[in-house]
Amino acid sequence: MRFSALLSIAFLTACGSSPFPITSNLEPAPAPFLDTCDEAAEATYPDSLTVEAAEAHGSTLLVQYSHGGGCETHEYAVCFVDRVLASDPPQFELRILHNANGDTCRAFKEEVLSVELPREFRVTGLRPTSVLLQ
Repeated sequence: MRFSALLSIAFLTACGSSPFPITSNLEPAPAPFLDTCDEAAEATYPDSLTVEAAEAHGSTLLVQYSHGGGCETHEYAVCFVDRVLASDPPQFELRILHNANGDTCRAFKEEVLSVELPREFRVTGLRPTSVLLQ
């Protein structure tokens, strides 16, 4: 399976809590937000990772993840899976994409990335929003 984790996270901005809180003290690295998860995105970011935790802070999504590597520079992006689930609370699906650039080293890497969400994905108000992360 290409993605090794699926988290459903309900963010309540009123209490600022997440059922999967970030435990790392690492400085978040920025990652681009792609409009869609198309074949080109999948081909550019073909490698897997494990989503460990996530938190939303207004327009920013923080994701703690892990994977093997350590010898090459890795690249990351987040993309929107073209659907919003008709549910209460509303749910939308985002994928965390990863390109290891051929890195075959076996060190365990755990990092945090930061994504500025477009307006339609921002967590606002008192209503919970579920984000399905893959």
